[in-house]
Amino acid sequence: MKSFLCVTIISLLLIVGCPATKKPDEAEPSGFKLPTLDGDSASLDNFKNKVVLIDFWATWCPPCRAYIPYLMKLSDKYKDQGLIVLGISNDNVESIRQFKDANDIKYLLLIADNEIMKNYGIQAIPTTFLYNRKGKIIKKEVGFDPKRVKQLE
Repeated sequence: MKSFLCVTIISLLLIVGCPATKKPDEAEPSGFKLPTLDGDSASLDNFKNKVVLIDFWATWCPPCRAYIPYLMKLSDKYKDQGLIVLGISNDNVESIRQFKDANDIKYLLLIADNEIMKNYGIQAIPTTFLYNRKGKIIKKEVGFDPKRVKQLE
C-alpha cells in the first residue's frame, strides 16, 4: 500500500509540478541579469535573435529532475539552429554545481533571486518559458509531462 501511495504521489508531482513561490504578475517579465555558476553573469539580452527556453527548476524537485534529460536533448538537437536553454534555480550554488556535474548538464545554469521568481510569477516548478527570436514569450508550461515535450519541440 505504501509503495502504491508513493508511486501515485510521484506521478502527480511529475505531471503537476512542485509548489514554488508567489503569484504571477500580469505583465510579461522584462530582462534579467543573473549570476552563473562560474561567477560571471548572463542576461536575456545576451541572447538576442535566438530562441530561448528558460526552465525554472530545483535540484530537489522530482518533475524538474525528470525534465532535465529532455532539455539536454533539445539543447543538443537545436543549438546549431539558435536554441539557448537556460536553467534557473534558487537552490544554493554548491547544490546546483554538484547536480550539474553529476548529471553532465551542458546548458547554462543561472542562480535565481527573489526578483526574477516574482517577475516570472513562479508558483510551481518546473515552469518553462519559450521566447521567440524577437524576445517575446510564445509559450509557458507549468509542470512536466513527457508528452508535452514533443509539442514544445
